Amino acid sequence: GCCAILPLLLALLYPVPVSLLGCFAGTYGITSPRICLVFTKDSATLSAPADVSQTLNSTAAFKSIYPIDGSQRIFGANLTAKCDAVLAWRSDALFDDSVGDALADFWDAGGAVVVTAKAFGPYLKGRFFSDSYSVWSAINGCPTPSADAASSPFLEPDSPLLRDVNMISAQYASKCDGVTKNGGRVVARWNSNAALVVRGNIHDRPMVALNMWPVSSAVDSWGWSGDGANLLRNALLYSMCRSCWMGSYSLEGAGNCTPCPAGTFSIDVGASSSASCNQCSAGSYSSALGASTCISCSAGSSSPPGWSSDCQPCTAGTYS
Repeated sequence: GCCAILPLLLALLYPVPVSLLGCFAGTYGITSPRICLVFTKDSATLSAPADVSQTLNSTAAFKSIYPIDGSQRIFGANLTAKCDAVLAWRSDALFDDSVGDALADFWDAGGAVVVTAKAFGPYLKGRFFSDSYSVWSAINGCPTPSADAASSPFLEPDSPLLRDVNMISAQYASKCDGVTKNGGRVVARWNSNAALVVRGNIHDRPMVALNMWPVSSAVDSWGWSGDGANLLRNALLYSMCRSCWMGSYSLEGAGNCTPCPAGTFSIDVGASSSASCNQCSAGSYSSALGASTCISCSAGSSSPPGWSSDCQPCTAGTYS
């Protein structure tokens, strides 16, 4: 009936912005985020930055895409000025240690970082590798690329990282053998069993590693086919999610956290529903939105549970 159709009509009229869809319940995202591409290139990969830029622009999730050649070494100040998140990759040309230092500084300043093919430790050096900012690290090098694919069901099929991702393949998949670090978890694997998507938390913020070449097969035989654009989009959006603070909560895809109503409080960080907002007990109150504690009534006054204004004086013949 009409009641069953109403939610669909509301979703069509007021869709959740695509730039918020990467966030899971209990967190909030950034609207219209700015992305920097940090890379090295050689004669075989000159078209890679333009291809990745076009891929990300096609998702309509980002305000701007700004390419930065990591081999230039002097670019750290550009990161905080121009971007909210970085997507990093490396060709056969090596990163200088200063790149890892700049990415660690950017992370410390609140920026997000997603690393992809050959931008893992030990190939990405400096503080980003040595000071344990990564959730996945290459070991035994990166073998000669060979055909590979990944398709649903994945290890974590409901993860926001895999939204609209059903299949990805590559004629010459550029991937490395590696291990998770710092509590990293594998979200999806290639059919060869190599990790494809790894997530974790570094300093209480989400970090993502994609064990793939981010360039599409349209310009590179090593590139991806299928849903690679959605995977890159999801990884960047996910990496920018931040936990809701005490006194608030959010549903999946939220751009802001919802404060608990007056008369309630919450001490939970990253709360995912209004159920985290608890009524103030009798004899206390909270008059503001988003309270993390309730205020006790002073002597000679009282309040019922869930009270949202000042306590009331005791009536004649009673005391508190």
